[in-house]
Amino acid sequence: MVFRPRPRTQGRAILLELEGVLVAQRWIRVALSSATRAAIPEFIERRSREADVADLLHDVRLSIPRPSLTDAALLTALDRWTAEDRPHPALRALHSLVWEELFAAGKLSVPVLPDAASALLRWRSEGRELFVYSSRPARALALLLARSTSGGLDKGVRGFFEADPIERREPDFVRSIARRANIDVESLLVLAESSRDLTAAAIAGATVMQVLRGEARSDGEYFWTRAVDTIEFASEQLAAS
Repeated sequence: MVFRPRPRTQGRAILLELEGVLVAQRWIRVALSSATRAAIPEFIERRSREADVADLLHDVRLSIPRPSLTDAALLTALDRWTAEDRPHPALRALHSLVWEELFAAGKLSVPVLPDAASALLRWRSEGRELFVYSSRPARALALLLARSTSGGLDKGVRGFFEADPIERREPDFVRSIARRANIDVESLLVLAESSRDLTAAAIAGATVMQVLRGEARSDGEYFWTRAVDTIEFASEQLAAS
């Protein structure tokens, strides 16, 4: 977890899902995945002897039915897992290291959705507490927002939280974020594409709103919006246009 401590505040706090809310699912699944798959072989050839990379590759090998796989077979497995976007901790950590190099070389930048970038900047200027979550490592989340096409959007975010798809569908996930952030869960607004995530957050006591992109349709369970910069706050009441 990447987290910036701050005293308790009575201001509105907002927790945003990365995928679908801040960054388009298609960009992550296609553009980011393709760039990562292309970079992994050379990255491993050059850095596989470094302790942190070697440890990650060892963890990957242990998750494959035949741990004694050749290096070529290991690369094949990594390529397939990346294409599948498999939520394996060692794979996700390896991706973070690859992305750091791609960003540093100017080969990759993150197209944060325009309405999301606008909202983050406005909410930051209003003094709202901002948090981001995903199944990806907190380190990767901070990196992705730092290298957005709209500038360093990570600067306005107090905390980045990693949770696997099962963990974030439990009410305790949102409650734990509120405890660590030193805020009341009732003051937290959760913006997510996933209705399962929203159900857990609502049970925890947070206010929730579904973000629907493109042609996605609401199932009628939650208030929803297609652009997060249309959300308005007045007297602690929430509305979207």
